[in-house]
Amino acid sequence: MSILPDELFVSGIAADATEEQVTAAFGEHGEVREYVVVSKERSGGATQCALVRMTDHHGAMAAKKAMHRSELMGRTLNVRWSNTQRVIWAGNLHESVTNEVLKVAFAQFGTVQRAVVVVDAQTLATKW
Repeated sequence: MSILPDELFVSGIAADATEEQVTAAFGEHGEVREYVVVSKERSGGATQCALVRMTDHHGAMAAKKAMHRSELMGRTLNVRWSNTQRVIWAGNLHESVTNEVLKVAFAQFGTVQRAVVVVDAQTLATKW
């Protein structure tokens, strides 16, 4: 199963840009699911960085292509794929735990894109 990225890392956002302004600009290319400011640089150019998560890969691709090196509020945006990985490692799982059981168990905390139970090929015991 392949998980295509839907999250973009955007830098160069004007310090006074609001969530509504940025999501409106990205929303022209697909639906924005989430916007999170990850840093505010206070020296020199006074810009901020954010993660923009689109609802799907196609919207993220379109937004990345259209918004990279574009200007928003007098600032040139730099848009690239986010390299954040939200991974949880769980060990000592009971032999009855399947990928689906693991996914359902963690879904109560938020969206789970993929859950994989890793087992030793010889002993079939879960790793980690």
